[in-house]
Amino acid sequence: MSFLSKSQAHTRSQTLEVTRIRVNLDLRDPATTDTTTDTENLHAPTALDTAQTPEQPQTYHARSVIFLTSSDTQVRIDVAAININAVTLDGQDASYQQHDEYIVVDNVPVDEKCKIIVDATMAYSHDGQGLHRFIDSEDGRVYCYTHFEPADAHRAWPCFDQPDIKPVWEFHVHAPTNWIVRSNRSEISDPDNPTPGTWEFGTTEPLPAYLTAVIAGQWYVHSDGEWKFSPAGGPELSVPLTFLCRHSLKKHLDTADLSQVTRQGLDFYHKRYNFAYPWGKYDQVFVPQFNIGAMENPGLVTFNDNYIYREHSTRAQRQQRALTVLHEMCHMWFGDLVTPRWWDDLWLKESFADHEALCALEATRYTTGWATFALGREIWAYDADACSTTHPIVAQAETVEQAQQNFDGITYAKGAAVVKQFVAWLGHDIFVRRMRTYFARYAFATATSQDFFTVLSAGDPTMEQWTQAWLKTAGITALTVTIKDDDLHLHQECADPVTGQPVLRPLAFTIAFWNVDDNNRLTRNETTQIEFAQQITTTPRHSPLFVLNEKDEAYAVVHLPDTLYRDLSQHVASLPSPLTRARVWQTLYQGVRYQWLHPQKFIETVLEQAKDGDATLLPHLGSHVIDATFHMPSTLFRTWNKTIAKTAFAYAKETRDSDSAQAWAQTAAHASAYSGESAFADDIHASMQTLHSIDRQWECVCALSALGQWSTNDIVAFYRRYDHTSRGRRRALEAMYANESTRAQARELLLSPPDSTNVQTLSGIARKDLSNDDIRSVIEGLAWHRQRGSSADIGDMIALWSRFPQHLANHVVAGMYPGPFFVDHDAHDIINETKTWLNIHVDTSAQLQRIVSETYEKHLRRYRSQLKWWPNLVGTK
Repeated sequence: MSFLSKSQAHTRSQTLEVTRIRVNLDLRDPATTDTTTDTENLHAPTALDTAQTPEQPQTYHARSVIFLTSSDTQVRIDVAAININAVTLDGQDASYQQHDEYIVVDNVPVDEKCKIIVDATMAYSHDGQGLHRFIDSEDGRVYCYTHFEPADAHRAWPCFDQPDIKPVWEFHVHAPTNWIVRSNRSEISDPDNPTPGTWEFGTTEPLPAYLTAVIAGQWYVHSDGEWKFSPAGGPELSVPLTFLCRHSLKKHLDTADLSQVTRQGLDFYHKRYNFAYPWGKYDQVFVPQFNIGAMENPGLVTFNDNYIYREHSTRAQRQQRALTVLHEMCHMWFGDLVTPRWWDDLWLKESFADHEALCALEATRYTTGWATFALGREIWAYDADACSTTHPIVAQAETVEQAQQNFDGITYAKGAAVVKQFVAWLGHDIFVRRMRTYFARYAFATATSQDFFTVLSAGDPTMEQWTQAWLKTAGITALTVTIKDDDLHLHQECADPVTGQPVLRPLAFTIAFWNVDDNNRLTRNETTQIEFAQQITTTPRHSPLFVLNEKDEAYAVVHLPDTLYRDLSQHVASLPSPLTRARVWQTLYQGVRYQWLHPQKFIETVLEQAKDGDATLLPHLGSHVIDATFHMPSTLFRTWNKTIAKTAFAYAKETRDSDSAQAWAQTAAHASAYSGESAFADDIHASMQTLHSIDRQWECVCALSALGQWSTNDIVAFYRRYDHTSRGRRRALEAMYANESTRAQARELLLSPPDSTNVQTLSGIARKDLSNDDIRSVIEGLAWHRQRGSSADIGDMIALWSRFPQHLANHVVAGMYPGPFFVDHDAHDIINETKTWLNIHVDTSAQLQRIVSETYEKHLRRYRSQLKWWPNLVGTK
């Protein structure tokens, strides 16, 4: 694959003015006029259904008409084609050079308007990037959609695949007459004289290639009327709203909830930004086999159709979906209206979309977003920031390959946390006014971080110190609390892992103090606002019990005195606010991760204090309490997972709240699998009978497989009887690989050449038939194992990386890495082999090195926790 570098992109954008691109797509299959699929072949009785049926079209025709002016006689056009059929320059055959994923057109007139037409045969994708084609095994219907971020538009049609070239676009699509086709703009075909099988769409506003989009296929369409808004002093805005999904999922599409969130979000952003939604319509499409959660294509937002929940959905699930809807909606301004000039300014859209979506969520009925952020997404940030591979929020990305790795916890979650800190420091109203200035100044153009800083600082020289400390340095600030003479002494410390230099950051946050009466009840005492940029500050302690950074305004880990860990552990369930409780849970969990708090104490606190806790927080707490067991030796790992499973099964049975029951059942399923106790099979079966969600039932099936209680035949029988769907197929594949005995087969499968026809999986599917979803299912199945592989597996990392596109290779390499480590097992071979591998392969892909290093360091942090608390058990196996 040929990755565009930052310098190449800069040179091209300096020499080109691209005004318009007209794209013509022909998605008709020339071999047949039959648009249906023979579904009989999809249900072989001896295996799971194959991901793609044979004899389906693998290619389509794309033609790009490009209007430009160039100051260079050569123009590079990005296109990853099966065949270049023709290239013309102003109506004449053009001289061009063809490379791996681009062509270079020669003899382009200098500083003159010209028209280049590139006609190509393109390949449908089955890995979720480019133009992805999917056949639903439930009914044989065909669905196609595009996904390009950061730079896969050239896999769909010829273009300039970089963010700072923003022409207007026109799309013309030919497809079977029974298909539905949508693009960024509304269709403009003459309703009085339609052309069957042809869709013509209106001209877009300026867009980079990665934000253009087309969906085509036999979609179910739900029209949801219009959203209207009357801005002060302006004409009424009317935006048509539509939801689309597969027909096999339409009965589960929760249009009432989605519509309410969508309308509330549009209300919120218009009042906040004072800039009218500029993209005409607002389609939201739930697509299959999507690699990420969602994508902000203006006017045609795509979502992973796992967000369509089957049967009973929990409030936590619906809140997460609402947050994703609002995240993508924010991008209509941050990212689409104003686009980062290059990928090192990725934070200018993702950090803000994360932050602003959480603010918008408070305008809906889902009001615990910041609490779940503190326990969920923010932990993702701390994970990434604790690695040696961390980077500043304003990151360096010299290539697209490097940029892909920066779609991480730093850019999203740490960025959002730091924006929240900035609002606390600057003031909400000032922040909103300056965002409005930013949109007005750079609308439909591109911007850099410096452009944004200039607007945000408004000439205030002190803002440079803030941006330098928070956005241009890496690492986690640690706040250590000591108590002296009834005063709190706060000491901040951070060493930038990238530069090794100490960093002092401006901090603004709240401390809440609580009194405890004789009946152990809490009453709020005082609230203190803290602002300091120095190393140490002091503030009065108004009462013994207090919560530092109560509103989670500061991105920092908090190290408390032992007595306060104890007191907070006793009272966390009594704190009245979900966000305050989440802050305490995060502080306790960070105590485990930094070896300040014994993991057993954390587990005991969760099991004692979280029984009747917030249903939206329980899924995160369940994940964290199980993670705490990985900070223990192997014997205690199994013992405490047994305790967690037993308690969680009991809570799931006792609670009257169905959301809490599902959360505890999910925790119980994972803990029972890690415990290795086959005696839990009866509890798992009983849990399956009470769960109202087929996806939660699949969690139980995975646990039974991990315990060796269900065979492949059992799993296939369950799939065929209860969930004979494409999603059920994926969960069945995960369950098959949840059994520890399948690792060798997974390795053989994933290492086989892409065109292999003789390597068989447990389900009988050949390697060439595995979709991107299938590959992820195999990896997710392996995650149910307690012990995964040996030091010999380190040698597979390069081969695994080379087998898959980068977005899949990230999952495969991390999933096949042979962790976790336990002090009472011999982990030295894996640790030493990893160090050797990293030292030897310094010249291999920097992104592969990053994935291996981050996965290794994650396991090593847990191992070091074991070394602290159980040093006498080293090597005692």
